[in-house]
Amino acid sequence: MKQIAIGIAAPGFTAVAGPALRDARCVNFRIAPHRLSAVDMLDSVFASPGRYTAEMLRRLVRHERSIEGYIVVNPRFAPSLQAVTAAVQAAHAHRAGHDAVLVHDRHGRVAATWFRHGIEDADVPTLSALSALDPSADRALLEAAFGWKSAVVGCDADFGGVDANGFLLGSFDPVASAFPAVMAVEALGELVRAHGHTEARRRIRQVAVLPFHAGDILFLCQALQADPLASAIVVLRDYADIVREVAPWLEVFEVDAPAPGRDGYQPSNEQVLLMDMVQKARAQAARKGLRLEGVFHLMRPLRDYARTSFHLRQAAWFALGGDAEQEADIWPQWRAQPRQLRSTPGRRERVVVHFDGGWSLKSFPYAHRQPLVSLLRDAGFRVTVLGKPDPRLVGCDFEPFSNVGKFRKLLMDSAAVVGVDSFPAHYAVHQGVPTLHLFGSTHPRNSEYPASSLTATLHHIQPCVPCGHPTTCKLDQSDTCRAFSSPHDIVATLLRICPPPSQVTAPLVSAPEEELSAAVAHAQAHVHFPPPPRLLPPETRASLVRALRERLHTEPIDRCPLCANRERTALGSKHELPIAECTQCGLWYASERIHEADVPKLYDSSYWTQMMDAHGYPTAPERYAFDYAHALERVAFCRSYVPSGRALDVGCGYGAFVRRLAEYGYDAMGLDMPDTARMARRSSGIRVLTSLPAGSQFQLITGFDVIEHFYHPREQLQPLVAALAPGGALILETFRTDCADVQAQRLEHEDIKPMEHLHMFREAHVRQLIEAAGLRVETVHYPEGESRARFRLVARKS
Repeated sequence: MKQIAIGIAAPGFTAVAGPALRDARCVNFRIAPHRLSAVDMLDSVFASPGRYTAEMLRRLVRHERSIEGYIVVNPRFAPSLQAVTAAVQAAHAHRAGHDAVLVHDRHGRVAATWFRHGIEDADVPTLSALSALDPSADRALLEAAFGWKSAVVGCDADFGGVDANGFLLGSFDPVASAFPAVMAVEALGELVRAHGHTEARRRIRQVAVLPFHAGDILFLCQALQADPLASAIVVLRDYADIVREVAPWLEVFEVDAPAPGRDGYQPSNEQVLLMDMVQKARAQAARKGLRLEGVFHLMRPLRDYARTSFHLRQAAWFALGGDAEQEADIWPQWRAQPRQLRSTPGRRERVVVHFDGGWSLKSFPYAHRQPLVSLLRDAGFRVTVLGKPDPRLVGCDFEPFSNVGKFRKLLMDSAAVVGVDSFPAHYAVHQGVPTLHLFGSTHPRNSEYPASSLTATLHHIQPCVPCGHPTTCKLDQSDTCRAFSSPHDIVATLLRICPPPSQVTAPLVSAPEEELSAAVAHAQAHVHFPPPPRLLPPETRASLVRALRERLHTEPIDRCPLCANRERTALGSKHELPIAECTQCGLWYASERIHEADVPKLYDSSYWTQMMDAHGYPTAPERYAFDYAHALERVAFCRSYVPSGRALDVGCGYGAFVRRLAEYGYDAMGLDMPDTARMARRSSGIRVLTSLPAGSQFQLITGFDVIEHFYHPREQLQPLVAALAPGGALILETFRTDCADVQAQRLEHEDIKPMEHLHMFREAHVRQLIEAAGLRVETVHYPEGESRARFRLVARKS
């Protein structure tokens, strides 16, 4: 089996081993939700197992060219090593005299396929029609498309269950799975006779079958604008106008059929439904004297879209054969361009509001609809709600959505659109209308547009989003999603991308202080710090600390970091690091600490898991909802000193506080270590710096639980003070050792953590550092009371 290249995409499968396969070159692919590389394939909601089979073969040919051929293990399953070995051996044993060998398991399902020859990039869309389930249908496709002599053989192995590699249950229907291969064979027959196999593969029509869900159709058409991988589409008649406008070169085959989700209609298997719609479209085309043949790409969910970070446009493009091995291969996000808007002189501009997302957790909460309408009117806008009239909403008119043409005319007389994650808002951006997208149970990363002067996105990110539950919140069993923003946040954000009508004097609408105070009180009363999900015994926690210590170097500190005094009193040790008290200034400090060069290792991604376990805390993702809710108190505090402006949060962690600052009108960003910055961007959707650009100026700089981590407090404060605008405020919060709380508990206090907290200050120490840096201390606040360790210091720059 020397030099055979084997590709496998089973999760957790690290290598093919065993004496029989010793000489094979094995490549472990992944269907990856967050990254791309030569072995990481884009996780696409629309991509079939056949599509991933074709992709693995393309990459084996590109990177592991072999004169002995290529074996692709079926990516539909997650088989055992023994099953893979049996399938590969069966394929190898029957190669003689064949161009391809399809091996099935004991249940008759395709297990692996050996290909003698490689393929070209242009062959990928046609090869994607493989069922990756029915060996007879796949053999017929290989023979019809490539002219390959193919064999079907069995192996005595079970390739496992139907849910092991992320494909949804509906993708396992044998008839629907084989349908693209059967249709492709039918279409290829005449083409091969007239032009030969190679030319037939170039001429065969690639047909996208995406009949319903207008937003998905729009994204597909936008993807095809950048790379026309399909030449025809099967679509419901109601949505044909979308295709004709956005991708007018596509041949459109309309079908009359009910759409899932409308009037209570919900089919048990959307793949079977698409197959039926293709047959209806073929029949309707035949009555008009047209032929509908080709490779049919059934583009309904085959995988869970909620698990991937990729946009639905990218998912559609990849499913049709797009080639993506690195981030640069994904064509740039399509951007709408502003246009000249028509307006009627002498009257207020119109804002179109769309509340209904198709299911309840995607729809804007009903309790917030009237307040939003009222606030929009107060800002000077005329409000038109897109949908059927609702007598419970006053101060607005209604415009039912009937077709794309009428909606386009409405947009031409509108200043902006505020809408949930659904077609109207996405189409408004396509038309160049300023648009504010509101997200609830779905995640912006899958369908938002890049932020610009034309578009904005609001989403109170929750750790449960996207949840995949269309109608009932799994947190509180209600029919509304907590992730929607408040009406005040919405109007304030809208006014940043769409100024109010010139003839109306309307101040910037911001959340009133009473609303913020009520939100703070609610969070403090009802959102409690989560208990650690893993109750680890002390010895286990100690072993976690040792494991962290073993990969980090330490350095001794022979003098006080503040006053340079060499005399000290040993206080004991914690986490196997000694702690001393300076006999001159009273600073507690780690007299042996993690070496500064190892700081990136200390604060890598394991800090938020292993270190939290070691301290007995929930991990950062587990406590995100708490941090996000209680960040409101910090926002309210900051607003009392700096009501608005540019804000920087140093040591932002997962970014909940920065997100809250942005929601309340600040131009906010965070600053943290590279690994943490990446997690903050993903968790909170915020801007995060890893270093402070020269010349930066901020009206507000905050540092919550950060100064105690500084290796060089004086030196590290200097660039922050330089970045603070004149009159701006620096707000620091940390703990102090000169309080009754710490003096009673000594080293057992929860904040005494010498691996991270190098300096355990008295309140006077922080005051001295701030004043030495050139700031004026304005006030000191004790959030938990004067006997407790926490204190918050506010300083101004003259």
